[in-house]
Amino acid sequence: VTGVVALLYSLYPEEQMTWQAKRDKVLLTARGIAALQGKTVTGGVVNARMALDCNCNGVLDDQDIANGTSADVDGDLIPDECEESIGTCCITVEETCHVIPEACCINVGGSFVGGLNICDDCNENQIPDTCDIASGSSDDCDFNGVPDECQGMFVPKGACCFGGTCVMLMECECADQGGIWVGDGSNCRSPQQCQQYSAPP
Repeated sequence: VTGVVALLYSLYPEEQMTWQAKRDKVLLTARGIAALQGKTVTGGVVNARMALDCNCNGVLDDQDIANGTSADVDGDLIPDECEESIGTCCITVEETCHVIPEACCINVGGSFVGGLNICDDCNENQIPDTCDIASGSSDDCDFNGVPDECQGMFVPKGACCFGGTCVMLMECECADQGGIWVGDGSNCRSPQQCQQYSAPP
């Protein structure tokens, strides 16, 4: 941390960037680590690259501001997009999770999950839970950011009708896909299961 702060001081003298802005820059750009959640102020480790380029576009933040690429309404030399929306980002290629600004997440090809600020892995599959949910490999029927299998939830499947077509799904999946839920424990064995939901001839 001290090294990154020293780097910021070498680039931005006190009259150009206050010590509070330097502190905020280091805190805002920390990389989230599941094991540090709740144990450190940021729940992560210092990230020198992002402290200089918080939106991850390959241009130093002060240059983004100087050339008009980024706004800096409060004049703290931190691009506004890095202060406004910070949350969980799933980088699917690496199957990693980071708590970073949304602009950075988009610029590195990640999927911004939002303000959950968590990178836990409750099912211990080496993929952060928010990334499991975002990719569809884990369900989150109660939308609390925790995979259903980690909550001891058994979510039964049943018949879901799409016109006259029957598909076995969980109720939340059926609703998400616009189907009509027949009920827990129902099945698609009978060809008549969804006939009542098909359009009349």
